[in-house]
This record gives sequence, C-alpha cells and structure tokens, in this order.
Amino acid sequence: MSADLIHMHPVHFEDDGTLIFEVQVLESDSWRKHKTVKTQIFRNANNQVLVVKPEDKADGVAIFATKTDQEIEEESGIIFNIHIFEDSKPRKFPVAFSTKWNNKTYIMCIEEVGNQMKVTFRERDIPTYISEDVSSMIFFKIPFSEGDRQFYMFESTIKENYFLAFEKDENNITHLIIKRKEDEIDQFTRLSYSAPPNTLRNQ
Repeated sequence: MSADLIHMHPVHFEDDGTLIFEVQVLESDSWRKHKTVKTQIFRNANNQVLVVKPEDKADGVAIFATKTDQEIEEESGIIFNIHIFEDSKPRKFPVAFSTKWNNKTYIMCIEEVGNQMKVTFRERDIPTYISEDVSSMIFFKIPFSEGDRQFYMFESTIKENYFLAFEKDENNITHLIIKRKEDEIDQFTRLSYSAPPNTLRNQ
C-alpha cells in the first residue's frame, strides 16, 4: 500500500442520532464527500430564513429575512443542500453548503481578506474529494448545547473558533457573517435547518 494511504474507520452521526462506522481508505489530510441532505432551509435564532444572492454586488449577498411559505418555495437562494464529508483524521462533523441561484450552483466559503474573515459564495459544484486538512468550504457542525438536535453552530475549518453567525446592521438588516466566538454561549451563532414547509406538508 502507498505510504500516503491509511485505513480508517470513520465515525459519524446520522441526522436521527445513529452512530455509523464505515470502512474506508482515505488519503492522509483529506476530505471525501459521504452523502447529501437535500432541500433544507436555514434559520437563525429569531426564526428568520437565510436568503443568498451570490451575484448581488451590494452588501446583501447573504441575509436573514422573514419569508412566507410561498416565498420560500418560489425564491432562489433559500433552498440549500448540506453535504456531509468524511475526514481522514476524524475530529468533528464536517459539512459543506450549496445553493442554486439563476440555475447556477454556489458553494458557501470563508475567506480571509486582510485581517477580516468574511462569508462568500463561489460558483462551482461540490467536489467529491478535497486533498487538504482544512478547506474554505468545510465547516464543523457542532450542537449548540449538549444533546441539542435542533440548533447547531458551524465552525470554519480554516480558522479555529470562528463560527457562522448573524448580525444586524444600522439599517436593521440581519447579515450572515463569520465571527470569533468569545463567549461560551453565543446566541448569535445559534442556527438551525429543516426541510421547507411545503415538503413537511406533503409528508
């Protein structure tokens, strides 16, 4: 066997809390896509819906807003796919996010510009394999509190202790941001996701 390959028994939890062990051979320092949870909507602690407009050059690329069920169903940039990855050195629960806008696929990423971290959306498909131990598109999904299966925090893998969060500006618009978590309990990093209302009605 090549020296840069290691046998792994990746461990992950399914959405229902089931612990899964799988036998895989992964290259050192890498991520491999495992499965995709389709058609989810994100909400903040105020029950606002995340709306993404990747081609909008203004300061409203990703905001949280109050939306009706019909608007959620009809507008682009609200429905997300959550892509679950396996880690060659299992640490936490790695995920990536993509959405459709104008029939194009965009991936949520974190970029460091100068001394500032920011959320961006890049037009591309989710890769099935990433040959590095950190990635601008991979986040660690962490329960907001012990045993919580509704609210989560999402930590960037490129910079420890930086989490997706929401913040209201002077115009009362709530933006998706990335921020350093200073307090052990930071309500602004408290996010949830679920199937769209129309999907729940049809079940």
